[in-house]
Amino acid sequence: MKSGINYIKSNDGTQIYLEEFGKGKPVIFVHGWTMSHSIWERQVHDLADRFRVVAFDNRGHGDSDKPNSNYDFDEFSSDLRSVLEQLDLSNATLVGWSMGVSISLRYLERYGDDRVSKLVLINGPIKLVSSDDFPYSMSDETVEKYFRERIDNRPMRERQFISSGFFTPHPEAINWLTEIAMKTPMHIAMKCVKHQAKLDMRNLLSRITIPVLVEYGRHDPFYPVSLGEYVSRSIRDSKLVIFENSGHYPFLEESEQFNKELSSFLDRTN
Repeated sequence: MKSGINYIKSNDGTQIYLEEFGKGKPVIFVHGWTMSHSIWERQVHDLADRFRVVAFDNRGHGDSDKPNSNYDFDEFSSDLRSVLEQLDLSNATLVGWSMGVSISLRYLERYGDDRVSKLVLINGPIKLVSSDDFPYSMSDETVEKYFRERIDNRPMRERQFISSGFFTPHPEAINWLTEIAMKTPMHIAMKCVKHQAKLDMRNLLSRITIPVLVEYGRHDPFYPVSLGEYVSRSIRDSKLVIFENSGHYPFLEESEQFNKELSSFLDRTN
C-alpha cells in the first residue's frame, strides 16, 4: 500500500479505516476507548520521515465500521492482526494507549510476536478493576460511577471525563477529543468496557520477551504511576518513563518529550 488513506477488511468483513505514511520499520498506533487515529497526528508528523507509520480506527470508533458485533478483545486483536497481515508488516512496534494497551497485550497473548519486535504501553490497565491483590487500578465503584454518569448525560459527561484526564486542561483539545469520542455510539462504548473489565493480563507480562517501553503520566486520575512501576518490573526487558507534567494524555501534553522518548526506543538495536 502506498502512503495515503485506505481501508482494510477484517476477517469478519468489518471495514477498518487507517492512515499510512512514510517508509522504514513499521510503527502501529493503537488508540484508546472512544478515540481514533487522529490523536496520534503529532507522532505521525514527527516519525513519518524515518518510519512506516500506521494509525487506524478500532471497530466501532472513528471512521471504521460499527457493526452489530461483540466488541470484545478477541475482535479488536483480530482486527489488529488483519492490519498487520494485509499491510504485510513485520518487525513492527506496537504503540498502545489506554484501551490500546489491552488490545496490544491481547494481541500478543493470542498471536505471539512473529510480526511484532517492540511494544510501547502508555497509560493503560493490566486489570481494569482493582482487587485486594492488585491495588493499581480503579475500584469497581469508581468504574461504575464513571459509566453510569456517562449514560445519564453523555455529551456533558463525555467532556468532563476527557477534561479530567488532563493535568492542564486546554478547551480546544477537550473540544477536539469530545468530538472524536461522540463518533463511538454509546452502546458500543459500553460493550467495550464490559469486556475490558473481564481482562486480567498480569500473567502475560512475565512472558513478554521483546523490548517494552512503559510510559505513564504522573497525574493520570485513572491509572497511577504505581501501575507503570508494576508493569515495568514485571517485564524482563522494559524501560519506565514518567511524564511529570501529564495526566492520561502524555503524547498530547508533553508531545515533544514523548516523541523523543519514543524515537529513542524505536532506534534501539537490541
